[in-house]
Amino acid sequence: MALPKKRPATVVPKYLAPEAVCEIYSLSLTKLYRLIDDGRIRSLKIDRSRLVDVKSVEALFAESVTGTGGPDSEISRRAARQRWARAKGQGPEAA
Repeated sequence: MALPKKRPATVVPKYLAPEAVCEIYSLSLTKLYRLIDDGRIRSLKIDRSRLVDVKSVEALFAESVTGTGGPDSEISRRAARQRWARAKGQGPEAA
C-alpha cells in the first residue's frame, strides 16, 4: 500500500515588495505609496528597500468590503487631516 504524497506547506509571506503588492491587488505604485503615507498600510524600510505588510493590505481590503473604511470612518478622517497638514507644511504630527 502506497502512502499518499505530502503536499508542500503553503508559505504565506508576511511582507512583499511594493511591486508584488501592486500586481496582486491591482493597485498602482502611486496609490500604494499614498496609502502607506496615510498610515492605512504598514511597511518597513531596510536600507533603500521597502517591504509592505501583507496583513495590513488584507485588512484594508476587508474594511472596504465590510464598509468599515468608508469616507466617514475615523481612518479616512485621520488620513485626510494628515494630508492637509502635509500640504500646509506642518508635518503629520500636527494632525
